[in-house]
Order: sequence, then C-alpha cells, then structure tokens
Amino acid sequence: MQVSAAYHWTKNSYTTPLYYYGTGGSTLGGGTDTYRYKYLTAPVLLRYTFTEPAARFHFDGLAGITVLYGHFNFTTTSPPSSYYGYPNDYSSSSTKASVTLGPAVRYSLSPQVELTANGLVSAMLGDNQYRFANWLFLNVLVGAHYTFGQ
Repeated sequence: MQVSAAYHWTKNSYTTPLYYYGTGGSTLGGGTDTYRYKYLTAPVLLRYTFTEPAARFHFDGLAGITVLYGHFNFTTTSPPSSYYGYPNDYSSSSTKASVTLGPAVRYSLSPQVELTANGLVSAMLGDNQYRFANWLFLNVLVGAHYTFGQ
C-alpha cells in the first residue's frame, strides 16, 4: 500500500481601475482583487508488482482512491460591496474523491532507496459533469522512496 500527500497553494492579486458613476459625474477609482487557491491531494493506492521481488527494476500497477480538498478565497478592496451586489470577501471549499489507476516503475539503488515514476489517471466520483472528459485528470509523479528498517 502507498499513501502520499501533496499541497499546492497560489495567490494572485490584480489592481483594478474602475469608473464610479454618481450624481456628480464619474470618478476613477480602483482597488485590488486577490484570489487564493489551496489544494490538498491524498492518494491511497494498492500496489501490485509484476516483476520478481529481487529485481532492481520493478513494473507495478497502482489502484485506489484519491481525496482532493480545495479551498478558494476572493477578496476585493473595490468596488464597495453594494456597487455590483457581491460581497468583498468570498470563500468556498470542496472535498471530492476519485478512483485512481495507473502504471508505476521503480529502480532500486539499494535495499532502502528506490527511484520512482507513476503515471496516474483519476476519475471523479459523484460529479454530474456535462462531458465525461471533465471527470478525468492526469498526474505524473517522480520521486525517491526511502524504506526505514528491514
């Protein structure tokens, strides 16, 4: 069994020039729009090895469940919340699960150290998307594993 986690976050800010129209004419104002995205993925995968255990090169099949947690936050300093009818601060989060399948290769440098590469395809569970292609996403993972003990 293989369990891992990946965390990704990004923040984008934009300065927005805006014209406000009032009784005294128009004035140029502006503000800052800030978008923050955070994602946590945690795949829990079973590994089946197709090669002999003593070989240095291994070819594996992986299958399991991946959990994805996403959080979005939008903040703006302008226009005032009543200007367009939306709030100046908005947050949303979602947790999804997907079935994950794919091949993996491992190369043993020593009994404790392996170089790895996984090519995984995940299909979202429980979403009613218009197209099936919207349910799928691909991950390519490259890394090194160290085994404690033995």
